[in-house]
Amino acid sequence: MKAYLRIKIKSLATEAAIIRHAEKHWLERGRYCYLRSCVFSIDDLAPRDGRKAASVRAYTTFRGLQDHRHGIAIEQRAALIAYGFLRGKHYRHIERDPHCLKPPFSRQSPDWSRVRDLILKYGEGAHGEKNAVWDKVKAWRDHRPN
Repeated sequence: MKAYLRIKIKSLATEAAIIRHAEKHWLERGRYCYLRSCVFSIDDLAPRDGRKAASVRAYTTFRGLQDHRHGIAIEQRAALIAYGFLRGKHYRHIERDPHCLKPPFSRQSPDWSRVRDLILKYGEGAHGEKNAVWDKVKAWRDHRPN
């Protein structure tokens, strides 16, 4: 079942790359439309307003794609942590400097409930009660290797 999780991680990485490419396209389109709207004279209002509207639409699309990519990054991080747990890696080796566990909490901590759900879904020997798996994940997370 770890193979399925590995495929999920790779597909999320590919999706993020595709979205990054689309973000670049929409950002360039928004800049182009904005610059073209500034070139026309004041007498020529209709084309300028149309291009400004196109610029706003392009920037809105860019921002939506960016938000979607950040959601994918959160899911990908949870999948990578679950994959490391299932492979028996130490948490400190997966995230070398987990600032999210120390004050002043400069980074957002992983979505541990999502990590637990992925372990339950893809783990071969991890089937069982959610609380038991959660206890194993907490012990694994807090363990400090030499």
